[in-house]
Amino acid sequence: ECTGQATCRLFAEHPDDSLFHPHFLNEYQAFKVLRFTNWEDFHHSITIAAGDPALPAPQFAGRSRREHAVWFDIPLEVMVELANELDAAPWFSIPHHAGDDYIGDMAALVARQLDAHLDAYVEYSDSPWVQNRDQYVWSNRQGCLAFAADADSDCLRPGDLEICTPHTQWDEYSGFCQEYGWRYQVQRAAQVIEIWQDAFSDGERIK
Repeated sequence: ECTGQATCRLFAEHPDDSLFHPHFLNEYQAFKVLRFTNWEDFHHSITIAAGDPALPAPQFAGRSRREHAVWFDIPLEVMVELANELDAAPWFSIPHHAGDDYIGDMAALVARQLDAHLDAYVEYSDSPWVQNRDQYVWSNRQGCLAFAADADSDCLRPGDLEICTPHTQWDEYSGFCQEYGWRYQVQRAAQVIEIWQDAFSDGERIK
């Protein structure tokens, strides 16, 4: 609201002055960390990799950009711009099947555009330990392929077509798959953090 001698400009008449409506900014100005999992369209994008571990990884060039006329997901630049506007640290979820190039490109963009005094929180996937979620199944399969001496022996239940197929009945195959999956998640999370730290001149800003 405009009171006193303030000079007022209607947002609807000057939409190019700011990307974000003042009411939206006011709603979130109290937050010091902004988690962008939903804005990243994370849970929609991961479903394409729920099955075959050989499915192609997402390409960073395929993400929407701020200058595009149509956005299929929220551009990363917009997330960083909001973090800068609110002086809040952004929190990003990295797709579980993203390759090093995707992660490096994402980290480099944030490093270029995020205000230098702000930290960035980086999370590998989104709760990949939750049973039967796509990222849980994916990491279990990757872990079994990476760490099992014999993936078929440890992780392929008789009658299943794929290793680490989710079942409601817990058995030794479930246990092996989960153990290998946890090992994979820890390894990959460390790799993701290292890539982000390398992209920032001050790696301590990555949390």
